[in-house]
Amino acid sequence: MFKYEKIGDIGRILLDRPKQLNALNQELFNELEKKFHELENDDSIAVILLDSTSERAFCAGGDVKEMYLDFIDKGRDPALVFEREFAVDKLFTHGKKPLVSFWRGITMGGGIGLSIESDYLIGDESVKVAMPETQLGLFPDVGVGYYFSKMNRPLALYLTMTGNIVSGSDVLNFGWIDALVRSSSYEMMIEKLGSLSLIGKTKEEIISIIDQEVTSYKIKPSITKLDQDMPLIEKYFDKDNALDILDGLEQGSEDFAKETYQELRKKCPTSLVLVIEKYVAGKQWTKDETFDYDLKAVDYVSKTGNLKEGVRTTMIDKNDTPKWNPENVEDVDVEEIRKIFQ
Repeated sequence: MFKYEKIGDIGRILLDRPKQLNALNQELFNELEKKFHELENDDSIAVILLDSTSERAFCAGGDVKEMYLDFIDKGRDPALVFEREFAVDKLFTHGKKPLVSFWRGITMGGGIGLSIESDYLIGDESVKVAMPETQLGLFPDVGVGYYFSKMNRPLALYLTMTGNIVSGSDVLNFGWIDALVRSSSYEMMIEKLGSLSLIGKTKEEIISIIDQEVTSYKIKPSITKLDQDMPLIEKYFDKDNALDILDGLEQGSEDFAKETYQELRKKCPTSLVLVIEKYVAGKQWTKDETFDYDLKAVDYVSKTGNLKEGVRTTMIDKNDTPKWNPENVEDVDVEEIRKIFQ
């Protein structure tokens, strides 16, 4: 499930489910919780580092296939899975020792939720970050909506509705990571951090020291596809509701508009409406309140049957077309969704 090594004053947890791209399941949550408590109470450890053994992925998110087989398909409430996940996310968020995380390769969903609140977050040029939950009949959960609600509206709605992948340069520009480095220099950098004397220092002092050491390894962000698409994202996604966004894209003449429209038509209509309402309401929430509302929204999409249908057609019966409830954005009950966030 994970490997562990001590490097100087650093306790390094390496997620180790390479075949599953380190997808998070109940067993891994239990083991991570136990190890986290152990390291928090270990006087020889000053910093907890969350990492991966795989160059392909930091973490692809929650193991939704396992959730489907063990919970949804057996009629058990999937909210139990999310409650467990959110509890571990909160544990990592509120630790007394500084948490440093390293994003590489595929970094999605629950992997973001587990680490985005790290005291110091490093990514490399291979990072592929996304919250693709609208394809699953879900929405960007694990408290990440807190960060989307701080973005400007067109960018936040584009990312949450499409679930499209963005790069390390993008998330550095978002302010989600503190440093962008080359993958080839990462292990050398960790060895250097492991040589530092960090015991007895405050969390703030440790993070300042780490940032000073990492500075020499930092690389500048590059111009990305997201940067190039921003004028069109602002043109089409600065709207109050999903129907207006879809209508605008349908009438658009650019390849971006045509491709994005076709992409969104495959997503769960309820999810598309929900992420917009959540973006607006979430501007008033704390991080912990975001987790609480996420659970309420999970319960809602589960009861509509969309979560089961989305996971089934994406992860189980991959050639099947989802039958969403309802099938069209214009038929989604917006007032019912707004009640979730009141």
